Amino acid sequence: MNEKKASSPKEETVLLIEVDSLDAATHFAVEQYCMEYIAGDDPIMLIWQTSPCVMPGRNQIVAAEVHPRTAERLGIQIVRRPSGGGAIYTDEGTLQCTVIVPYGSGGGDVREVLRNALAEPLRAALRDLGVPAEIQGRNDLLAGGRKIAGLAQWIWKNRLCSHASLLYRADLSVLGEILRVDEGKISSRAIRSVRGRVANICEYMRTPPPTSVFKDQLKAGLSGTAAADEYVLSPAQLEEIRAIREAKYGAYGWTYGATPEFDYHFSRRFTAGIVEVAFNVVRGNIGRCNIHGDFMAVRPVRELEKHLEGLAYDPGIVRNSLADFDLAPYLGEVSREQLLSCLFA
Repeated sequence: MNEKKASSPKEETVLLIEVDSLDAATHFAVEQYCMEYIAGDDPIMLIWQTSPCVMPGRNQIVAAEVHPRTAERLGIQIVRRPSGGGAIYTDEGTLQCTVIVPYGSGGGDVREVLRNALAEPLRAALRDLGVPAEIQGRNDLLAGGRKIAGLAQWIWKNRLCSHASLLYRADLSVLGEILRVDEGKISSRAIRSVRGRVANICEYMRTPPPTSVFKDQLKAGLSGTAAADEYVLSPAQLEEIRAIREAKYGAYGWTYGATPEFDYHFSRRFTAGIVEVAFNVVRGNIGRCNIHGDFMAVRPVRELEKHLEGLAYDPGIVRNSLADFDLAPYLGEVSREQLLSCLFA
C-alpha cells in the first residue's frame, strides 16, 4: 500500500480495493472479508461489476421477485444480497459501488451514513458528469424522474457497509423480463419490491463514454478530495475470500434456504386437462404438496406429490428429479414441461 502522508488536520484516506471477478457471490464475500478483517478508521471503497445476475434483498422470497424459469433459460445467476431492500438486476453495464466505514456499538443513524458516505457523493459525482441526479428518500437516485440507482446497507460486527447499484448501460429489456411475476400467486409477509420506472445513466450524458471509462470517472468522483490508497489483496486473502464465498454467498442455502416461508398456489388449463398445484416452501425446500385437476390419472397422484416434497425449490433441481420419473400414470398426457410451468409459473 502507499505510505500515508502526515498532515494537520489528518488527511482522510480511502482504501480502494478492486477484485477481478464478475461473480456477485465473490464480491459479497469481499465485502464481508473487508468488514471483518481489514481494520482501521479509513473508509474502504469497492467498485465492481457482475455478469447477468438478480440480487434479491435479504428478506425477500426469491420466487416472488424472480421468474426462475426465465433466469434458467437466460443463464442469469441469482445471488441473495446481505442487505435489505428490493430485488435488482445487474450485468456488465451496471456498476456496483461499496463504501465500508467503522460503526460502533453506540449506533447512530445508519440512514445518515448512507446519505453522507455514498448517496450524496454519488449524486455529486454524477452531476459533475452532466447527469441530473437527485436523491429520492434515502434509498434511490433518480434522473428525470426515473430511477438510475438503488442503495442499501448491512452491518457486520463493527463495520457498516453501504452499497449502490448504478444502471449505466444495463440491458433493461432483460430487467423487465426477469423481474416480472404474477403478483397474486404467492402469499407472504415478506417484503416485496416496488418496481418503478428505471433508466440508464448513459441516456443523460451528451457523449456517454464506454462503461470502463465511466467507471474510472466515477471512481475519481467518489474519492473526491480524499487520498485514494490502492489496497491489493494478497493470494492468502483471496483464498480466504474464496472460502467465504463457497461456504455462504455461493451456496444454495444462502440464496434459497434463507427464503422466508411462503405458500404457493397456481393452476393452468392444458389440452390434457387442468393442473392445480399448491405447496409451501420452507427453508428453500418444497413442503407439503397437493396436485389437483381433471387430468387422466391411473395411479394415486400422492406418489408424485411425495416425490416432489423435500426437493429444493429450484427449476433445474426439480427438472432433474423428474428426468426418469414416468409422469403419465399420474398426469395422463400432461407433459413434464407443463408441470414445471405450473410449479414455477
